[in-house]
Amino acid sequence: MSWCLAAVAAAQPVPVPVRSTVRAGGRAATVVFEADPGGTRVRLEAGADRPEFVLAATVTEAEVEGIEASSGPVVLVRAASGAGGRWAVVFAWARGRARWVWSGRLDLRGDAGERSADALELTDRTGDGRPDVVVGGIREGLGRCGEPALLAPRALTSAGELRPVELRRGLPEGVPSREASSVSPGPSGEPLLRALRFSAASSTAGESDPRFGSPPRALTDGEPTTVWAEGRPGGGAGELVVGRWESETPVRALRLRAGPGVGLPRALSLVLGAHEERVTVPEGAADAWVLFDAPIEAACVALVIDEGDPGGVTGFGELSLYTEPDFGRGLDALVDELVAEGPRGDDLAGWLGRLGEPACTALDASWERLGPLGRLRALRVAAAVRTDAGTALLARGAADGAAEVREAALERLSARGAFDVVASVAGGTGEAAEEAAWTLAQADAPQLTQPGSLLDALDAGASRPGLRAAAARIAARDGTGLETFFADATPRALAALALGLTEERLGVREREARRALLERVASAAAPRASEFEDRFRLARAARGLAAPVLDGWLAEQVRSAGEWMQRDAALEALGGRADAGVLAHALADPYPRVRARAVALAGARGDRAAIDAAARDGWPMVRLAALLALGEAGAARAALDDDVALVRAAAIELLTRLGERGAREAVEARLTDREEWPEVVRAGLSYVEALCLEASGPALAAVVRRGAREGAWAPDVDSALAALAIALRLGGEAAALAEEAARSGGASAASFEPVLSRRDGFTSCR
Repeated sequence: MSWCLAAVAAAQPVPVPVRSTVRAGGRAATVVFEADPGGTRVRLEAGADRPEFVLAATVTEAEVEGIEASSGPVVLVRAASGAGGRWAVVFAWARGRARWVWSGRLDLRGDAGERSADALELTDRTGDGRPDVVVGGIREGLGRCGEPALLAPRALTSAGELRPVELRRGLPEGVPSREASSVSPGPSGEPLLRALRFSAASSTAGESDPRFGSPPRALTDGEPTTVWAEGRPGGGAGELVVGRWESETPVRALRLRAGPGVGLPRALSLVLGAHEERVTVPEGAADAWVLFDAPIEAACVALVIDEGDPGGVTGFGELSLYTEPDFGRGLDALVDELVAEGPRGDDLAGWLGRLGEPACTALDASWERLGPLGRLRALRVAAAVRTDAGTALLARGAADGAAEVREAALERLSARGAFDVVASVAGGTGEAAEEAAWTLAQADAPQLTQPGSLLDALDAGASRPGLRAAAARIAARDGTGLETFFADATPRALAALALGLTEERLGVREREARRALLERVASAAAPRASEFEDRFRLARAARGLAAPVLDGWLAEQVRSAGEWMQRDAALEALGGRADAGVLAHALADPYPRVRARAVALAGARGDRAAIDAAARDGWPMVRLAALLALGEAGAARAALDDDVALVRAAAIELLTRLGERGAREAVEARLTDREEWPEVVRAGLSYVEALCLEASGPALAAVVRRGAREGAWAPDVDSALAALAIALRLGGEAAALAEEAARSGGASAASFEPVLSRRDGFTSCR
């Protein structure tokens, strides 16, 4: 019968007893539930007998059942608490007396994956038509692949005692069976994929209760001299080990090996996921193989001893599962599968990493046929191999043609601190080298065990800003360590390092902090630099420095360098520190850009004679430099007649900055000149607008009229639109004249309508 304590308790609170009467094997008894300081007291009243047990919980629901068991009359109580706990209590008669026999908690408890519970089974195991009472325990993950196994079983006897029994846990009759072979079906040695892991056993030698035993790791440690042996009397029949196949690769064969002091079982039940079969082992065999008819996909693995070793203790020295690659091409077959879409390739990458250097060797040999996906997975393998072979494979990935492969390889090289290897990649060519350089530049304080490798990279890739920036960061972190290599480094490497210390991308503060190192590097490189590229980088790096050795070298470059770019860069680096002799030499330089820079320096010193001479120079850029150096309205007016548009435009811009209204008519002459260049016209329009010259209305109208005529040159149209907008801002007569000019253009007048339509939106310049 069933009985719900909660309903009674609601009307009659505990400790009012609640009673339930049952019959078991012709005997009547009453079960009483009542409150107890420890929880709930469960008492059996059978004549003068009063056996009881206290459950450590407040029971809210219970079921009482009388059973005629093989051992005799039994009363079974099942109870539950509101907190989710479930219990069972067994009372039985022995030698005419009622007694408490067993109690257990049936709900799983503990850490996820390792939870355990007490267990009770009522099944006819003796064939007498009556149930046998068997108690024990269950543990999560310990059973025949999803079917829990009753552990440490004990059966109730007619004497009212619980005694250990041997349970049959193997597969039922009728499942396929085969005999193992003592000869290998093909593989030799250990399997390529060591993906079999055993997590639990129903017993272990020296410990029959699996709750206290350790996982049988000896079964898969690769060492047959370490063993697992069953731990219950009777030859081990019914004992089992449970594990997982942690790879997606199907299994092809099982190998059983004996070990010191343990023999293989004579027969066993094997479960691989959904695959089940019974296996017999040749008598006395120490090494047995089971070759499956087809590859089996499985996750769970369970082996149950059906018949133990007749000669002694039953167990295993090693259990191994073999896959298809173990039967043929081996590692090459696994490498082929790295390119497979989906999780299988990812799974293989993880397992290949455990094989170490042989896997890296195979991947290196197959690199070209792997493709980007396979190479990315190969890098996962390399990252797991913490040897030179793994690092070498990562280095190959860092130089790969696919950007995603390079990025992943550089990330893994950085993670293992292999910055010397990254530096060697940076010394190559192309995008891979540039990305490696930036990896160095952006790494958190990389420490190079061989700073010379970075200098070697600089020698090969001195033209790459990323590599120079990387060198600068590392040199600043360990300048003293790098200095020891200065004597052996090439001038090219040192010149590139010096320029890297000035890179804008490093930030102003960083550059200032590296100033002292920059002076040392540049001073060390300058006397030895002979190639133009190296001297040019040093001259650019020396800007703003004031080191005596460098200043002398720069002055000599201004005087004697054969390349005008080098003379110009050296003069720029010297700046105001250039002495009179160097400046006079530069003012007479055959190349106009050098003379123009010299004129600017002469202007800063107020050398009027040099500037006046430059104003008559045959090259416009020199005359322009003279104009800017003087910065005078008179010079600007004179330059309005220069025969080069660049100079005329610069002259108008200078007059605008000076606010020189007296030059209006001269500027208007440039605006009305039909042959004037567009840049000069634009400068003139800016002059009129900036000074708000309403009197320049006729000149603005002339510009508008020139762009409004049919077939006008596009730059003239642009200038006309700008002039119209300025006139509308000026208003008055200037606006009227410009509008009249815009509408006089016939069909082309339509292009001016957008500007005219916005006339009310223009802000007056007054």
